Amino acid sequence: MKTFILCCAAAIFTFSTQLNAQSELNLDELLSRLNQNIMGSISDVFTQEEITVLQAHFSEVNKGQEVANTRLGGGKEMFSPEVQNDTFGHFEAGMPEIFNKIGTSNTLAFDGAGAYNPVSGTFFVTDNDGNVYDVHPGTGVYTFLGNLSMMPPGESIVGLEFDPTDMQLYALSTDGGGNTALSTVNTSTYEMTKKGNTGLTLGIALGFDNFGLAYAYDIDDDNMYTINKENGVASLLGSIGFDATGGQGMALNRATGNLYLAAFNATSFQSELRMVNTTTGNTTNMGAIGSTSPGGLLQFGWTSVWDENLGSADEAFSNFNFYPNPVSDRLNVSASSEISVIRIYNILGQQVVHAKIDRLNGSVDLSGLETGSYYMSVQIDGKQQSYPLIKN
Repeated sequence: MKTFILCCAAAIFTFSTQLNAQSELNLDELLSRLNQNIMGSISDVFTQEEITVLQAHFSEVNKGQEVANTRLGGGKEMFSPEVQNDTFGHFEAGMPEIFNKIGTSNTLAFDGAGAYNPVSGTFFVTDNDGNVYDVHPGTGVYTFLGNLSMMPPGESIVGLEFDPTDMQLYALSTDGGGNTALSTVNTSTYEMTKKGNTGLTLGIALGFDNFGLAYAYDIDDDNMYTINKENGVASLLGSIGFDATGGQGMALNRATGNLYLAAFNATSFQSELRMVNTTTGNTTNMGAIGSTSPGGLLQFGWTSVWDENLGSADEAFSNFNFYPNPVSDRLNVSASSEISVIRIYNILGQQVVHAKIDRLNGSVDLSGLETGSYYMSVQIDGKQQSYPLIKN
């Protein structure tokens, strides 16, 4: 088990003073401290001088390493606060190295949890002290709304996400030292209802897939877990494949079913966009977020996908039907408006079927697909909706 670092101003000042008094920074000591559990900001634990030493070290260590083809990330815009510079902005999932600043993150505490709300078209955000904000995706303006009530005592919110199947908002909270809980949040009253303890030491982010299955990962053991929405209990999926530390986030692209991490990797000392294999828990590095612009040390406390076409009550899809599900050979589709395209994606987010319909009804041959879980993206009137699909 990693040691947990609880940051406070006095402790940081004393420790930093001791280090600055040394004639030479001890790299082994810095690496040892980096290996401990950091719940919030990296700069709360390291001085700028220490950060420069670590950046130089990891730049040499990781020289020449390759990452996955970022085009697999697709073109969806992901929004996030960049907590090292207190900014808010967005990056494209297919080009994470460019982070575009929109505004300023002005939460009262660490900007650690947020989720896109299709009902309001804005982001529902909480900081580590339970302050609630509304954030506009176009302007980046943070509007203070109030405070969470009935928070688990001694815990901070580290993850927020809406269940795409019923639009219930869930929260992950932790004390950083062995207690991590799952709760629901009333988006009108900001009251929390605890569902139960997860059993995780330091869960750091919360995500959902299109089927309504909840996920969280623990930066103490670096494993991914599924979370029971009824009682909060975590079940092991497997290793995330990297050494996670600091505040992080998860986000679902509902159009493709891809589940992403805005991760801080202790062994590369940078933020990375990672895609989750929801069967094994392992993650694939899609690229360093903001590495080209603005560059430098960056950290993203949460991330969320914004899409104006994700509204669950859109009239274009009110009469859309498909059957059978599970499907063996042919999938039948119908709607009151012309269906343009049907796309099928596997759990890795790879497109496996592309079928032009251009009619009110039609069918798609899925006999060649392997048995398993898929996501179907439907385009009607220039808008898209995503649906879970099972192949027998």
